[in-house]
Amino acid sequence: MKMNSSGRSVTRHLALAVLLTVLASCINRSEQAAAYNDRIITYENKIMQSFDLLDSAFNDSSGSFEKLDHEFLRLHTTIKDSKLAIDSIGPFRHDPNLQNAARQLFASLDHLVDTDYRKLISLVKLNDSLRSLPAIADSENVIRSRIQTEFAGNMSAFIESQKAFSSKYHITLQ
Repeated sequence: MKMNSSGRSVTRHLALAVLLTVLASCINRSEQAAAYNDRIITYENKIMQSFDLLDSAFNDSSGSFEKLDHEFLRLHTTIKDSKLAIDSIGPFRHDPNLQNAARQLFASLDHLVDTDYRKLISLVKLNDSLRSLPAIADSENVIRSRIQTEFAGNMSAFIESQKAFSSKYHITLQ
């Protein structure tokens, strides 16, 4: 049976409609993935801002440790709140990889704050005569080095997961 020109036209229009629907679905999926990523990054940024405030408090030369204690508590609270928020966001289209990477990042940062930052603060609060002792100064340097190493490693692992997510869902990271 031969198809007439109107039958071919209908078939072409149907094929075009299916193609446009598939393309629109892909674009919509990418936009949703970008929005999901942005929601997670919002919480990561809040944590990073709190780290910056704590670092500024370390550099405060006024000698008052109230600001240091306040910023430490703020950072700790921000991490805890962000961990809860990540759990409430849920996975993206049954894909938990980015959510799990954020969970891992936030948990490792929480551990870093609970252990090394807490120790560092206790050393910084010592009077100057004690802080100048070689053993104390060495301990402070070791802790600072460990913080930098662990922080960088945790961030790198998260960024790699984020890159994999962006590649899978065809989004551009900024």
